[in-house]
Amino acid sequence: MSNLSPEAISNGSIFLVVSFPIMPPLVDSVLLQEVQLDGGALRLLYEPAGHLHVILLRNLDGKETSIAELKSCPLVVVGAGPCIIGIRWLSSQNMIINVNGQIVGSTNKEDAIPDSMVVGQVMSSKENRGDFSKENVLATTNRRHRYDSFQSIRERRDRIKAGQGYIFDALKAEILQMQDLLKLIAEGRTHNSLGLAARVRLLIGLGKPLPLLQLCAAELDEPLIVYTNNNPRGRPPIRPTKSFSINISSQADHMFQTPIDIDVWLGCTAGQIGDHVFTHKDLINKIGNTVAAHVDPDLHPYVVMLRESKSQFSEAGVKHDMLILYMCTVARVVGQLSVDLHERYCQSKPA
Repeated sequence: MSNLSPEAISNGSIFLVVSFPIMPPLVDSVLLQEVQLDGGALRLLYEPAGHLHVILLRNLDGKETSIAELKSCPLVVVGAGPCIIGIRWLSSQNMIINVNGQIVGSTNKEDAIPDSMVVGQVMSSKENRGDFSKENVLATTNRRHRYDSFQSIRERRDRIKAGQGYIFDALKAEILQMQDLLKLIAEGRTHNSLGLAARVRLLIGLGKPLPLLQLCAAELDEPLIVYTNNNPRGRPPIRPTKSFSINISSQADHMFQTPIDIDVWLGCTAGQIGDHVFTHKDLINKIGNTVAAHVDPDLHPYVVMLRESKSQFSEAGVKHDMLILYMCTVARVVGQLSVDLHERYCQSKPA
């Protein structure tokens, strides 16, 4: 199942978490991930027969040439549970595909490759989930404390302190803006992703004393619960060249069953570039402070990584870079939190 030529590009490794589709069966290969490398790219496809297909490409004078390919054994999908895929290439003679800790494809003839591998079991046992209950309570308490401390500060002479209605009107305006921007992006107008990134940063990234969503939650003393994977602080077993995760949902589903406060999630690992680990808050603010705020000739490495990685495994099968996929996913979750919180505010107002 392997075909490697003598030449190769930079050594490296990538990790990603996916949930494979069960129905309808695939007709064509789906691009799971495309990562730009020095002098080329790595492309990971999921094929109708169930194989993972890795292609290492060299870019010469603007022309991509395949220099190494490897296929896994067939994956038998029995559910929609998450799968952790790792790919490592040490040279043109050594490439490995790993799924959930099992080697399923290798150029090394000594590696035992199964005839097939069952994937997709949903982990439903509560014992296997991360427990963030204490941190979730603490996040709600900390927001309220920061808000109360700010409220107790003597008013500035050149400012008028806004009331509760003002901040919730601002929240409603942000909800409407994000809904419009998500609709435009879904229609193919992906340049609106930069405006979406600015809205997300305002809602959950930066603000004094708190970002807008957290400020509204503190006003009502409400939690901000989302759902993530079992170990959102986990890191790949070996140091990756690049790793990145989109691990948030507004509702519990087959991949994300662990309740976590949005502020706790923001402090969890979003990815890694070499030895440098960054959180979701780091990422959202770096995107918002650069490409979504002004034109900067020097791009931040996080932004470059997301722009250079592409996938068509979501967003209706359209191939987007990971910056767009990440911002759309986070915006939908934050938008739902905002809608729910605004509804509770409306219900709390006297008739």
